[in-house]
Amino acid sequence: MDVEACVATDCAATKHQQAAGTGITTLDGKISDADVGGEYDMLAQVYERQGVPEMALQVYEDALHVRKTNLGQQHLAVAATYSNMARVYESLESYGAAVAMLERSLCIHSAHFGNESAQVGSVYNRIAQAHYRKKDYDMALAVLQQEMDINMKVYHPYHEAVGRCYRHMAGLHHCKSNYDTALEMYDNALKIGREVFGRDHAQVGAIYNDMAGVYFIKGELDTALEMYQKAFEIRTEALHADVDVRPDVSATCRNMADVYRATGNDDMALEMYQKSLDFASAAFGKLHPRMEDIYRNLACLFRCKGDYDMAVTMWQNTLDIQISVLGETHPRVGGAYYNLANVHLFNGACDEALDNYQTALGILSSTLGDQHPSVRSVLAKIRAIWSPDLTAAHARQSQFCSARH
Repeated sequence: MDVEACVATDCAATKHQQAAGTGITTLDGKISDADVGGEYDMLAQVYERQGVPEMALQVYEDALHVRKTNLGQQHLAVAATYSNMARVYESLESYGAAVAMLERSLCIHSAHFGNESAQVGSVYNRIAQAHYRKKDYDMALAVLQQEMDINMKVYHPYHEAVGRCYRHMAGLHHCKSNYDTALEMYDNALKIGREVFGRDHAQVGAIYNDMAGVYFIKGELDTALEMYQKAFEIRTEALHADVDVRPDVSATCRNMADVYRATGNDDMALEMYQKSLDFASAAFGKLHPRMEDIYRNLACLFRCKGDYDMAVTMWQNTLDIQISVLGETHPRVGGAYYNLANVHLFNGACDEALDNYQTALGILSSTLGDQHPSVRSVLAKIRAIWSPDLTAAHARQSQFCSARH
């Protein structure tokens, strides 16, 4: 925690202690609805921002006790605390606990606004998201259906909330491999999105991107490419107003590259991966963890096209990212050294290949054990380099790469 963060935490803690000791009162001497729980919230949110969720939960528990005592168990401020606690539990991947908190919030909202209110629908949406994150797709769909039933009564059929619900349900059907149903739901979301936002809005582009992903999985590559192209055009246009959509543009470019690669059009795949790299690096920086997958795909394509120098550069970037995220001795880092060595071997740079194989061997044998298949693979490559028959070594390397791709 840096100095500024420590000062912020200390200030929040001091205010929290002062509030806990004195209370917050109105002119008539009663606790106001902006009660002492608000000071607890301030401290808990600081703990959340600083990555100390366990402390945040403890402070939210204090806020919950104070609010129940001073405002009553059915007060909306109590529901807000339950919602805050659910958010922390989600950050801890304790989705069952998050659902429990949200269900308590739901009861309070139902008592205040009625079972078929927009406020209750919003809580259902939160509950569905928690079920989705715990991969309970059936329960998530059931809860989203409850939200949809409310939305259809509260709003007109072409309301933004209805379209959002269709899109979420489509995503769940996608996860369940119900591709035709997913496309039907996405189509409903698309019609509403065009009506609400206009045909060229970023939200519409996002739906095209989602639909394309379903068509890609179904093997309908031409339709997938058509959908991705629409998403790309909309998202690129949105860049003029909001540079924050660069990650979205990058994602669509990467998706298009995947389709081109599946069709065997490596030249277009390379072009789109490069565009994806440009947008992503502008948004995140060249060695951000989200860049790793793009570098990996570029490395494979450059290697397949025989541009080994560029392939080495891409694998080196992948390696640098993995070291920064995982440390020097993680098995995935050993795998990255192995991939880098393979490209050097393809390029005839046997000394560089050997250095990287030996580094990979040291990491993988110490983390996975000497008998692990990955360790045996590295040893085989090292023996092949020392073999006088380097032609055979190259042949085995080619077979290896063909098997991987």
